[in-house]
Amino acid sequence: MTIWDGRSAVLLTRHGKLPAIAGPLEPLGLSITCDSCFDTDRLGTFTRETERFAGQRETALEKARIAAAQGEDGIGLGSEGAFGGSLLCINLEVVCLYDPQRDVTLFGEHSAPFGLEQVSVRSAEELQALLDRCPTGQGVVMRPEHAGNPEIYKGLRDHQEIHTLFRALRDTSPSGQVFVEYDLRAHESPGRMANIELAAENLRAKMESLCPECSLPGYWMTDIERGLPCSACDTPTQRPRAVIWSCQACDYTESRPVAAVTTKPEHCPTCNP
Repeated sequence: MTIWDGRSAVLLTRHGKLPAIAGPLEPLGLSITCDSCFDTDRLGTFTRETERFAGQRETALEKARIAAAQGEDGIGLGSEGAFGGSLLCINLEVVCLYDPQRDVTLFGEHSAPFGLEQVSVRSAEELQALLDRCPTGQGVVMRPEHAGNPEIYKGLRDHQEIHTLFRALRDTSPSGQVFVEYDLRAHESPGRMANIELAAENLRAKMESLCPECSLPGYWMTDIERGLPCSACDTPTQRPRAVIWSCQACDYTESRPVAAVTTKPEHCPTCNP
């Protein structure tokens, strides 16, 4: 038995995320259904037709709030992905649970490197080379000319269909180029879907972690306390000596010491200035 046992939640998605999110959460006793009527693309698209209306967490929360209004039990779930990084592309996935009955909002997160492709191609050989690099099941998006062209074709996986469309778009492109990129909607991106599931697992851990003071979920690591002493001279270093756990509901906090008692002199500002 958990505090979620017998309750129900609604997940807002049009992109097939239900198995990835329900799988980790339903063992808690939470029954999850999907609302696919709301057009979540209104809140932002990866292909830039619609800018995301707010930050990633805020967008995930907005989806969860909309979903909560659709269900009898008032629990909503929303998911939002983002990509960033400089030398290496990173995919960050956020899954939000909104429970107005308990006044609880929780965010599960997971980030991982992601092989993202966005290229302009002129030849069938260049196009095929890109398709050969695509992970199994990964869809692509195509536009004539450049990334901002409003003529867009999504959800393309069949290589013959892609090559046929490529020839037609190249013929209409003044520069003879066609812009091709990964379709990053969850149902067209197995890599994203795997990261969404891991974000849901992180959310589950937070749903199971109850505050020792008020018993509400979401008791979690929020900070670190630095100052682990050097093993040679006892000087405080920047290495963590404790992890701070906090409750977002009642502001209870706890400092949990790390397992290590000292750290190596190589981390010491005195021994290794």
